[in-house]
Amino acid sequence: TFDSIIQFHEGSPNTSLGMRMGLILLDIEIVKMYPFFGLEDGLLPTFDKFKEKIPILTNEIYELKRLPGSHSEITANLTRKGIILGLFALFCLFIYPMKFFVSRLFDKNIEVKKLAMIGVSVVVIILISSFGTQVFHFKMTSTFWGYFLAMFFASIFRIEKNIS
Repeated sequence: TFDSIIQFHEGSPNTSLGMRMGLILLDIEIVKMYPFFGLEDGLLPTFDKFKEKIPILTNEIYELKRLPGSHSEITANLTRKGIILGLFALFCLFIYPMKFFVSRLFDKNIEVKKLAMIGVSVVVIILISSFGTQVFHFKMTSTFWGYFLAMFFASIFRIEKNIS
């Protein structure tokens, strides 16, 4: 990975990391061009329009973006939905669950603490992996994520209700 970073820094996107960074740069340009409502998959402007703004862009990176889309859940939400709805989606996917679990890390009840610790751990893992791939779009984990959050939220609420 360190070699990939050096190669990317030297202008060669021909590694997995370099291609992902190229895709992120491409996503940033799309957000700049379509900040309010985003850009639907498959409606990408021409390669030449981006090449002048992103010198490291290759045809391969462009085709990766054009066909399967972004390789980052974070930038994918911003490019597809625009800044406001994209940030709202990211808030619902990551920030609210993290806030919910972190607020219970120091609870007096040991069961709530344990559930909160697992919740924080899973949110962090999913968040980190979402920088490099579309966790919910490509990997089809949306259902898992919904069930996970529902089960953990319900378990914590049940314990809190029984305590009070």
